[in-house]
Amino acid sequence: MNYGYMKYFLVIGVFVLTSTCYSQISHPEKRPFNVSLFDGLGGVNVTPIPAVDVHYKGGGLRLAPMPGGITGGLNWEIMRISEVFYNWYWIASACYGIGKEKSYFGPKKDADVKRGFLLSGVKVYFGKRFYSQFELGVIREAYKYRDISQLKYSPYYEFGLGINLFPSYKPMPEE
Repeated sequence: MNYGYMKYFLVIGVFVLTSTCYSQISHPEKRPFNVSLFDGLGGVNVTPIPAVDVHYKGGGLRLAPMPGGITGGLNWEIMRISEVFYNWYWIASACYGIGKEKSYFGPKKDADVKRGFLLSGVKVYFGKRFYSQFELGVIREAYKYRDISQLKYSPYYEFGLGINLFPSYKPMPEE
């Protein structure tokens, strides 16, 4: 018997068996609705007072205080980054804020300020109720004091931690 061909049959057999196998990854289902407090650096967090997030099926509404005003925005969980890391999401945010700040022009009087920013990054859920996110993007700032106005665009970021009112994921069913 010629054993020279046996190694080819063995390699082909192993390939056929392993190519038809797949891993059975089961991950918990994400809760469709949640309310959370979010605080950090950058983004809507210009004061130490936390923002309030309301999440529904991957979309979210964020409201945050700003010096002399308020900021609001939308954020989206675009997609899960991988099946294995089911708690990592690619996200995007768009926010806008209006308020008053001390003027950089002439006398230090209150100037109207409007800020808008677009950001994209990663959101990671950990523990039962916590999440963290890091985003990079651009901010548009418009200052106006009497007849003097200034408009500027700058790179921007947001990093923060949040805590959900309800657990982030539904419990896994018992098998």
